[in-house]
Amino acid sequence: SLVANDPLIIESLSNLVSVYRQRDYRLSDGTPFFERLLQCRKASIASDHLVLAQTHTAFGEYLKSKGKYAKAEPHYKQALEITQRSIGANHRDTATAAHALAMVLRGQGKHTEAEPFFLRALDIRTQVFGSDSLPTSETMAELARAYTSQRRYTEAEELLKQAILIQSKRPANNEARLRVNYKDLADLYLRRGLVTEALALYDQSAWIEHRLLGYERPQPKKLDTPERIVAAGNRQVNDTLNDNANPYFNAFQLVNVAPLGSLEFVNARQVLTGKYSWAVPTEAALKAIVDCGDIVEVGAGTGYWAALLRQRGGSIVAYDSHPVPSSGNKWHWGASKGWTEILPGNEAVAKDYPNHTLMLCWPPCGQPMAYNALKAFTGSRLIYIGEGPDGITGNAAFHELLAKDWRLERTIKIPTWREQSDAVYIYRRRT
Repeated sequence: SLVANDPLIIESLSNLVSVYRQRDYRLSDGTPFFERLLQCRKASIASDHLVLAQTHTAFGEYLKSKGKYAKAEPHYKQALEITQRSIGANHRDTATAAHALAMVLRGQGKHTEAEPFFLRALDIRTQVFGSDSLPTSETMAELARAYTSQRRYTEAEELLKQAILIQSKRPANNEARLRVNYKDLADLYLRRGLVTEALALYDQSAWIEHRLLGYERPQPKKLDTPERIVAAGNRQVNDTLNDNANPYFNAFQLVNVAPLGSLEFVNARQVLTGKYSWAVPTEAALKAIVDCGDIVEVGAGTGYWAALLRQRGGSIVAYDSHPVPSSGNKWHWGASKGWTEILPGNEAVAKDYPNHTLMLCWPPCGQPMAYNALKAFTGSRLIYIGEGPDGITGNAAFHELLAKDWRLERTIKIPTWREQSDAVYIYRRRT
């Protein structure tokens, strides 16, 4: 009879697992077959055999492809442990295993845990392949993304620059990597206010994407060297708020009119809205709000509007349930700082300020925050910055309450991102 270590069973399971790895989208759950193959191989070969490591890796890749990162993680760990026992701590395959483990950790948001494995892979690949090799550049770029997720932007930027310089020397087989790296470096430049440099990188990214898809698109203006592409220049939007400055407005003016591809534009918008605000303030809008007297803002985000209002003599107390740079603030996850003091508090605080004007700037779409704040508020004036009932700010209940109990006094137009229609609306409670 057949037993667990019978070569026929192992061969059959191995063939079946290969089918699941290549065509799993058409098949039922392959987990039992991976588990059975792993059990058979543990019974038939030594615990430090490379084939066992490869089986753990294959199982991990399958689980990862299904989005089951937590279940994949122990298999990647086993693969790394077996690989280094079998062929040594500084072997190229050990670097591959360390890199793969770091990727599955990063995929779960475990960026701090992933870092030492990325660093280990980077060290081995630098020793084995050289500091200017493609495997080394791959780990550099992925480590940069882990740093970006931790808001360690300076370290991320340096690694991405190095990766781009290495890959640009061998562009033939690296266009897909270069496209992603150009885009990610552009995001980092935009966070720093290097708008001109960011737009040049976004343009390079979009051009490569169109080439890969087989579309015709004019090649962007050729920059002298890869070094110039990734060099930080002098055309920087100054983030200092002295002298009534409004850096968001300046950056928006440059980005919104740039002929970016759709993906690059979405990225640029996400970076700027995450750093500053979802709405772009103007002097006219800020003056109109200051004229409303004492203000309580609920859902202040980064505090950018509050900072500009205070600088212009406005009286405002700003609240947010997750003040930036809290990791709980998913609307401004990339912001490394708040622009002014933001107090912790949710929409319920609106009831404590009956003599203030309530301000709501881009309340989350489909969520009850704006409705709850307006329901709790007993004051007589409201400043709402967002879109109408068919837009993507607030929920239906909020807009119904607004139409029922409040009368629009004034509308102030503000610059809008493509396909958006937000404005500043000042309301008075109906009597």
